[in-house]
Amino acid sequence: MLAPSPSTNSHAGPSSSTTRKTKSIQEIYDVTERINLDDVNMLCLFSRNDPITFEEAYQEDRWKKAMKDEINSIIKNKTWGLTTLPIGHNAIGVK
Repeated sequence: MLAPSPSTNSHAGPSSSTTRKTKSIQEIYDVTERINLDDVNMLCLFSRNDPITFEEAYQEDRWKKAMKDEINSIIKNKTWGLTTLPIGHNAIGVK
């Protein structure tokens, strides 16, 4: 790991007395507040206005088509099989 080493750079040319301080990556990490990734994930859920529930998706033709295409692909590729759930479980996996 590199130790922070502040430096200055002149960006206005050789005759300028204006200098700009730059920070090392470590300095930026040291002062950056950590964010809760759950909050970011929730934001991502809503950023594109995609439907959240089946009921919302099934109201739009493009989502109906996408679901039908996905089911057809699963059937064609034989990547699924029916099974019996263990006693005490329901279809959404809640005991």
